[in-house]
Amino acid sequence: RKYRRMPLSNECTIEAVARKKVWNGRMVNLSAGGFAIETTDKEITSMKGTKLRVTVERFPLLKDKNLEGLVLRITENDGKYIIGCRMMEDDKDILNYVERNYAGE
Repeated sequence: RKYRRMPLSNECTIEAVARKKVWNGRMVNLSAGGFAIETTDKEITSMKGTKLRVTVERFPLLKDKNLEGLVLRITENDGKYIIGCRMMEDDKDILNYVERNYAGE
């Protein structure tokens, strides 16, 4: 991976931009180049290759902006679907935030 990922567990709203469909979920992790989210809605499994817009709750760095990313993979784990996304462009603010606030690997 190009950037270190920081684990998160914030609630989020997941929107399939072109399909006008919205799900509730939670953040799994975040980096300057991508993120992973989780939902229990099986409908998400048809979203590979789709652009998603994610609104993260209670995360000050993203209070005024959404994350946008392209779905690269979807895995199922015990009725939960984990969606891995690559952001449309690298985000320097997120890079700096992760470097300052996350010491793990």
